[in-house]
Amino acid sequence: MKNIKPMHKAIILLFFLVFLFVVPSYAAKRGIKVVAKTPDNKEIPLYSDSYALIVGNGNYTKGWDPLPGALSDVKEVAEALKRKGFRVTLKTDLNMDEFKRAFGEFSLKYGKGKNNRLLFYYAGHGYTQKLVTGEDLGFLVMVDAPVPEKDSLGFDRASVDMVWMVTQAKRINARHALFMFDSCFSGTILNLRERVAPSSITDNVKYPVRQFITAGRASESVPDYSVFKQSFLNLIEGRAQEPIPDGYITGEELGLYLKTKVPQYNPNQHPQYGKIRDPKLDQGDFVFVAGFDYTSDASPGQVWKEPTTGMEFVWVPGGCYEMGQTEKEKQKLLKTVGDETYKKHFSDEIPRHNVCVNGFWIGKYEVTLGQFRRFIDDTGYQTDADKEGFSWIWNGKWEKKEGYNWQKTGFKQEENHPVVNVSWDDAKAFSKWLSDKKGNNFRLPTEAEWEYACRAGTKTSRFWGDNPEDACKYANVYDITSKRVSKFKWANHKCDDGYGNTSPVGSFNPNKFGIYDMLGNVYEWCEEWHGKDYYKKSPKHNPKGPSNGSYRVLRGGSWGDSPWGVRCANHGRNYPGYRLNVDGFRVLLVPPQ
Repeated sequence: MKNIKPMHKAIILLFFLVFLFVVPSYAAKRGIKVVAKTPDNKEIPLYSDSYALIVGNGNYTKGWDPLPGALSDVKEVAEALKRKGFRVTLKTDLNMDEFKRAFGEFSLKYGKGKNNRLLFYYAGHGYTQKLVTGEDLGFLVMVDAPVPEKDSLGFDRASVDMVWMVTQAKRINARHALFMFDSCFSGTILNLRERVAPSSITDNVKYPVRQFITAGRASESVPDYSVFKQSFLNLIEGRAQEPIPDGYITGEELGLYLKTKVPQYNPNQHPQYGKIRDPKLDQGDFVFVAGFDYTSDASPGQVWKEPTTGMEFVWVPGGCYEMGQTEKEKQKLLKTVGDETYKKHFSDEIPRHNVCVNGFWIGKYEVTLGQFRRFIDDTGYQTDADKEGFSWIWNGKWEKKEGYNWQKTGFKQEENHPVVNVSWDDAKAFSKWLSDKKGNNFRLPTEAEWEYACRAGTKTSRFWGDNPEDACKYANVYDITSKRVSKFKWANHKCDDGYGNTSPVGSFNPNKFGIYDMLGNVYEWCEEWHGKDYYKKSPKHNPKGPSNGSYRVLRGGSWGDSPWGVRCANHGRNYPGYRLNVDGFRVLLVPPQ
């Protein structure tokens, strides 16, 4: 926010009564419930619902500088909190009576629920006054308050002091309340401390607490562009790395993060944090879920970063499409491979049929070698290749190769390449690990979800069009380089993508949903069993494949595939325990229903 004249001390306030969620579940007619989970897997019920009152003062009328930044900030914070599951009330440019009435109505209506989480946010001018006791008293400056050096009595009558705010904080029945002040503010009234070391979430979070965070000390000023606000939003929305990687952000953790991070952007600003001076209200700790709170009302193409692995997920809104091979593809395949080969390998891609899927989050990239390594290191899991001692590697024909696994693939791979030589069983184990880590529902995509995400609204054989020779702009395929290096027996693409085997994920142009490598690089395991005639009887809504079978579905083609293997409708299959150095996977995150 804007620097204030020397006669004033810039105190631009944000304050929040926040109760943010951890593992989301849904209660009938109540909104989001929150249950925290400790490192020893103990569940702690916390919050039943979430409400936010946000107030921004910017158009001052009696000598204070205008603060357009405060008004834009409150809108930004309001939208962020809506994405976090809060029911938000936004007010701007209030006088003292309007402010106290808005706060009173809000706290009376929503603050009486012990298990509610309330958020109060204020952005505007502030002022610090020295009391005869030696303490500093902070004020929220309302839009019609005069400058105190010119009219001290009028200022007192038109402003809201921190003693009043502390009193109101004690009257709220909700368990946890966090007040955040985007201002330079003394800690004597609010019991702010220089440093309190946070820790992982524990049983203590269930106790009542009133916490406060300010953007700086009383002698400091706050710029019009609020790095305090931006740092806060970056952390709770997953754009910044979680300080303690346990899936949660506590009030103490947030306070220390802001105290450390904000001075990196503005060396003259040093946030403070602490708890209320009351033995009944200073034992607990406020809790946020780490990262973006995935919801079914996310915008198309929105990206969420999973904090444990750094994996990025793209929101794909639900919809309907024509699934399967086009008539043009069918005729081209019949002409190219003949009736017998078509019947054996491609006839399970017909008939083309209408399918509708619900919205979902899907991996922006294929799971990488580095991400899979983290899973192995964390769990000690043995892949099917590790247990049986071999994988299948192409050497003019598919051969069992002793000692080959996800680390030994037959070609050089870096940590950002897609993991290969993983079976369907291995991919499922990774998904379960990720779900257990975060308490969310990660799994492989169904092939209906996969093809919908691949097509990204297109109706051509490939998401970029029908021309296979444009592949090298969008996919790592069996091309001129691959033919020289790998020597597969089939026809190659005539273009050259520069890679003989796997490429780093995201090396080519994405599709219209912003998803990379949906075609080429590696085949991707899907959730369900393969059924040769399943398309003839597939349900229209969210098909899940046959109830049993011998093979699991693979989709998308690979670095070793001919032009007719790299298509949106291409329908591969293999035994769930098999692993080849052209096979990998991508993970899907199911939103709450």
